[in-house]
Amino acid sequence: IDYSGGGCPHILAEPQRTNLITYSSDFSSGWTGAATLNSNSSISPDGTLNASNLLRVSSSSERKDFNVTVLANTEYVYSFYIKEGSQNNGDSRMAISTSVEQILYLTPTSDWVRYELLIPSTNTNTSVIVRIYPSNGAAGGVDGDNINIYGAQLEEGSYATSYIPTSGSTVT
Repeated sequence: IDYSGGGCPHILAEPQRTNLITYSSDFSSGWTGAATLNSNSSISPDGTLNASNLLRVSSSSERKDFNVTVLANTEYVYSFYIKEGSQNNGDSRMAISTSVEQILYLTPTSDWVRYELLIPSTNTNTSVIVRIYPSNGAAGGVDGDNINIYGAQLEEGSYATSYIPTSGSTVT
């Protein structure tokens, strides 16, 4: 039971976490990569027009990256919401690049689905690149493949907690 903030106590149903992605729904800030991004082009799970569409125009412009340093001997989990775009010729994918790339293949649906990928602990602090692909290039994605994306979150722990919106800094 949490008594902070005065007033009535409330039950803490999940642990306190910090979203390390500084722009959780603005994939034009802090994110790199050549995939075409159409911001505020879709209704997000929170009911507002603030989700983005990620479009593959060529094989060399198929992703968005976010670089962050993670601490040694600590697990992290990355999560975000996806929904099918106007065209998708197969699975999309989300990847975590460290010394060995981990890939989670996703099948976008007409509903928003939150996906998560565990980043296992390492022996040293290390730079991690989180990647979002609108198509599965390994399986022959094609130009025009696109997905709607929203709510990127990277947090310390072995499972994702409730979405923590950010807009320029980390938020706990």
